[in-house]
Amino acid sequence: MKTSGITAALPAQDLSRAEAFYAEKVGLQALESRFLKARDGQVGLTVGDGVSQLFVYPARVRSSGEFTQAVIHVTDVRAAVEEMRGRGVEFEEYDTPETRTENGVARMPGGGEAAWFKDSEGNLVGVVSSSAGNGGAGAAAGFQVTGEAFDVGAARGEQPQLMPLAPGRVLAQVQLVSLAGQAAVPGQEPV
Repeated sequence: MKTSGITAALPAQDLSRAEAFYAEKVGLQALESRFLKARDGQVGLTVGDGVSQLFVYPARVRSSGEFTQAVIHVTDVRAAVEEMRGRGVEFEEYDTPETRTENGVARMPGGGEAAWFKDSEGNLVGVVSSSAGNGGAGAAAGFQVTGEAFDVGAARGEQPQLMPLAPGRVLAQVQLVSLAGQAAVPGQEPV
């Protein structure tokens, strides 16, 4: 299967509150999207820069926020955390056998860093940096959808990269490809 992009979709009980949160606190563009129009006439949001984006759709039920639902890739997690904290985002603290944060930031087994926050609607969103070995290329890939553990790399005879995306769970990292068809990690072929 060839993809032209992967995105995450997050539920929101209050779209105005979600739009304000992502625009004012996270610092991302949030625009209404007719593509996400609900039966009751509510219009969802597209959050991001147009290439890397996530969808926020109208929902009646609040997310449990127990597992990472979307991941924002950045080049410097600590700088992103401080920037968002300055705008009022509160980061989660974890101390489990799998994940331990200090000042909201965890070191990942592969050398990168990660942090997690809950948005205004209770969705758990991760902020991650790529390991030093790939030059921060994950930031160009944008958002990554998470879900049940799966292993795309092994199906192609490759070694999967493991990244803790939620405290207490490790999911196989899917190779992301930019909309231009370039591999998100230098030296790897696009899917």
